[in-house]
Amino acid sequence: MIAWGRMVRSLTFGLAIAVVAIGLLPFLVVFLMSDLSGLIELDSTPFFAFASKFIRWGK
Repeated sequence: MIAWGRMVRSLTFGLAIAVVAIGLLPFLVVFLMSDLSGLIELDSTPFFAFASKFIRWGK
């Protein structure tokens, strides 16, 4: 017997993950291109500022 409910749930979850991944792809490409061209400084990113508080890289 095939569990149709489980199969539909898995397909729905997989499609939702795929839609999110495809939706984030343009933002990741723009971030990569700006990082490669040097437009983004490491000190100015919010993630680095947040992480430096815990790692104590910042002052």
